Amino acid sequence: MIKALNLGCGRDYRVSDRIEWTNVDFNKNVDADVYWDLNKKPWPFKDNEFDYVYCPSGIICMLDDFMGSMEEIWRVAKGGGIINIEVPLFPSQPSVSDPHIKKQMTYSSFDYFVPGNKFNYYSKARFRIISRKVKISENRWLRWMDIFAAFWPKFYHRFLIGILPANRMDIKLMVVKEETYDEI
Repeated sequence: MIKALNLGCGRDYRVSDRIEWTNVDFNKNVDADVYWDLNKKPWPFKDNEFDYVYCPSGIICMLDDFMGSMEEIWRVAKGGGIINIEVPLFPSQPSVSDPHIKKQMTYSSFDYFVPGNKFNYYSKARFRIISRKVKISENRWLRWMDIFAAFWPKFYHRFLIGILPANRMDIKLMVVKEETYDEI
């Protein structure tokens, strides 16, 4: 059975016959399996415990220590595990209007954890980026605009994001636990 972690579950308490979910939140007004302030480290989970980690609704941007939180995700996830993260994308209205947001995210924010990246010395956590999907609009009539970011992501983020800001980015990562790459 797949073991999955739902960080900052809020009202999205997950249950499945095929997946053993552990729902985490600090707010005792919502249902959760574990009540924990994710700013307090280490998190109350074993190393290499989860096959899948879900970080909904920009929870990773609301924590005090982005790098430390990514290291905790890396610690509790198994090598080869999948991490799905939803973040509001700067300079969108959702990224600057929520008073809980402490870390602004861009298309490149997770590159610092990629094996071989020239700036990956800030953290020991390593992830391979599987996909980045920029969502310009949640409106079903305007979703066609996502094509700009999908086909030309670097051009979009360099030249168009100020004109056509995206609401969020969904990023899928794979946990890299063993050093299978060459470092100089």
